[in-house]
Amino acid sequence: MAAVQTAYGNRLAPLALGQVVNQELHNADSLLLEDATAIGFGRAVFTGTADNEATATPSSLFEGVTFRDVTVESATADTFEQGDTMPVMKLGVVAVQASVAVDKGDAVYVTSAGAWTNVSTGNTAVPKATFDATISAAGLVPLRLK
Repeated sequence: MAAVQTAYGNRLAPLALGQVVNQELHNADSLLLEDATAIGFGRAVFTGTADNEATATPSSLFEGVTFRDVTVESATADTFEQGDTMPVMKLGVVAVQASVAVDKGDAVYVTSAGAWTNVSTGNTAVPKATFDATISAAGLVPLRLK
């Protein structure tokens, strides 16, 4: 089993990938990963081929965002493997890794590689989602799902 955390600072980081950002209302579901390739926390998932399954392959059928689960046991730290039950946020605020600079309120898109962006060209729109902070370069940012 890979370690989830091996170093400890004297303060908590303001954001961690896949972290539920605050205690406002949020809603989640449990879905099984159907992909053979593991995916990490803070990743977009879409409707899979079977009921209660999800895939990281972008489509118009957005399910939600995987969020941090400190109890997950996988070969690679902070990932879900094929067949794992993933917590998937459908409503609320979760930390994701933006691939570009974004502004608070920007519309959200996912690239074919699964990266979060505010660039619409050639990417899949995430309905009812906005970035919830401004960052000047790629990095962790809260994502609001409405």
